[in-house]
Amino acid sequence: VMMSIVSRLGTAIIATYGIGIRIIDLIQAFTFGLMRATSIMIGQNVGNEMYARAEKIAYRNILLTFAILSVGAVFLLIFREPIFQTFINDPMVVSEGSVFMSIFVPSIPFFGIFFVGGAVAYGSGHPLAYMVVGIIRLWILRVLLAYTLTFVLGLGSVGVWIAMTISNVGAGILTILWVMQGSWKRRVIEIHAKSNHDKLSSSTN
Repeated sequence: VMMSIVSRLGTAIIATYGIGIRIIDLIQAFTFGLMRATSIMIGQNVGNEMYARAEKIAYRNILLTFAILSVGAVFLLIFREPIFQTFINDPMVVSEGSVFMSIFVPSIPFFGIFFVGGAVAYGSGHPLAYMVVGIIRLWILRVLLAYTLTFVLGLGSVGVWIAMTISNVGAGILTILWVMQGSWKRRVIEIHAKSNHDKLSSSTN
């Protein structure tokens, strides 16, 4: 859907969007690693009903991700034109890529919060809230807002970049609010180990 919006804006914008997605893919590779590690740790501690420790892990990993991606964002901002030039040397695309990076890059740390929040959701067994935030992020804050800013308000490609930025920042804020709310600190799988052991002992006797 986003590509259908971008494709109406010309070849330079399409190329900028495509390169931007490649850069986002690299960031996602990093956040996926943290997400999986966080999910395992959250699952283990929530499963053992060590909720205070699980909460500490969630906050520390969110802070770590935000800090690392903030440093990365500064790097991307400083070298935004050379980074685009490694993909293509077209002056129009490099110029548009510089605009894209200037608008989008500050949202990258919030993008990381969104992914780590997903690890908390899946690790604790409470994915519904994360799914809702994901739907809001993609279909309302990104697709609907991109169409409105680009064609209704006439902002052109800048409208797409702003919508992508707002979707990440909004999703990050909603995710951290959900983590702080704490409804995920509840084990959803009950293991009646003692009861099963007693039944087995009784049948053996």
